[in-house]
Amino acid sequence: MRVTKKQIIDELIAIPEYKKIDYLIKEGNKEAKRCDWNIQIRLDNNTYYCTNCETEYHDKKIKIGERKKCPVCKIKSEVHRKTANPGCFEALLTLTHVNKRNELIMRTFDFKKRFDKATRTFSYEVFEIYRYNIDRNIFVKKNVKVNFWYIYYIFDPKDKWRVTQRSSSWAKDVRLTGKIIGSSKKKNISKTKYKYACLLEASKIWDLRQYIEVYEMFPEIEIILKMGMREYFKDLMRFMEIRDVENVRKFLKENKRYYKIWSKVNPRSAEMQMMVDLDTYDYKFAKDALTVRYRKRQNIYASDRKVVNYLKKQGQDFSFWLDYVDFIQRLGISLDKNRLFPKDLKTEHDKMSKNLKILNDEAYEDDIAEFEEMLRPYNLENKRYLIRCAKTIDELKDESNQMNHCVRNYIPKIAHHKSAVFFLREQSEKEKSLVTIEIDPVDKVLLQARRKDNAEPTSEQMSFINEWCTRRMIDNSALTYTV
Repeated sequence: MRVTKKQIIDELIAIPEYKKIDYLIKEGNKEAKRCDWNIQIRLDNNTYYCTNCETEYHDKKIKIGERKKCPVCKIKSEVHRKTANPGCFEALLTLTHVNKRNELIMRTFDFKKRFDKATRTFSYEVFEIYRYNIDRNIFVKKNVKVNFWYIYYIFDPKDKWRVTQRSSSWAKDVRLTGKIIGSSKKKNISKTKYKYACLLEASKIWDLRQYIEVYEMFPEIEIILKMGMREYFKDLMRFMEIRDVENVRKFLKENKRYYKIWSKVNPRSAEMQMMVDLDTYDYKFAKDALTVRYRKRQNIYASDRKVVNYLKKQGQDFSFWLDYVDFIQRLGISLDKNRLFPKDLKTEHDKMSKNLKILNDEAYEDDIAEFEEMLRPYNLENKRYLIRCAKTIDELKDESNQMNHCVRNYIPKIAHHKSAVFFLREQSEKEKSLVTIEIDPVDKVLLQARRKDNAEPTSEQMSFINEWCTRRMIDNSALTYTV
């Protein structure tokens, strides 16, 4: 029997109001406890008040800021002055419901808990905000206010259940569910097509609506969650699209021998890939390699472990070491063990950089201009920022001068298409250097993103760089500060 959208909406609106508010308050208090919201207030040198069990007790004087276990409820929390107020705790709580077609309905409530320091009493506010049919991806809302992108919940007795207009862009990403509660949650989910989807576990760490979207195109995501690989699960949830499904399946199928260690150490996707690249079960070694941004295919000089351990000790990354090796080769110096691994890499790097004089820059000019035409489709801009490739040798030299780094020495590498350099600039100051970006143009891997004096980009700048990587299909997983 065909069901229209209007019928589904009417069904959601017709669900009776939930009456067991005390149960919701009980579950909300559990969330406040889990989130370490409660504090202990020092009323005088020997008297304390615990906001968790709402009890006054006596003890020796404890310093403000220390964590103390309440002798009554046995919960450890931070000690504050008597003027302190933990403020308002807010959480989303979700109850499950199954309709006559065995479709899963999520009912989400906003829970607020406030503490009045004058009377040392709590006040609670609980009201329903969303009813969400997961199978149909349709929801209705009430008591939901939107101010541009900011969403907040205020109880309004005159408000009625309504459907969000399609033009409301905020509704695409809003979190419709919170912590799933209720004694019948497992029973209800078992009646639906999501009985094996690991919804309860997924809801603890991710938005359920987005999880369902990924689950529909990649059902194996629930196995990853059941194996305890939460970090890999989060990486897939952040970046996975339909075009990635087959590649992820292939990667997991080809590397089953790592499952046992992966389920123990809970690695990120980049750490998993590094373990595969290095053909090792040593998780710490793979993490160290990722920290120094090691790339196995570009190391033809020494063993993986020797290079990684050396760079970790020196506090430098793999690109920095490769630059140093390149300087040595262009200066015609033989690559013996002492040269490859100097006692002070930075000092030797700077020394070789000063000794190196790039001759006949004009010979590279045409090559760089030609390469810039090839790289132009990778350029991207929004209202605030733009990312574009370097056009000339003079631009690279100017970038090097403004940013106080050695990108000018990359000119031969860029001319030979071994490296590609892009500039992140603000639209209002297109000539002012902001962030210098290097990618491997062959493997399409993000290698470096640096501000002046080799500082890391700001979170806002990194967000645009990550967007650029996603839209231009550049792998940014090797960069430790991309998340």
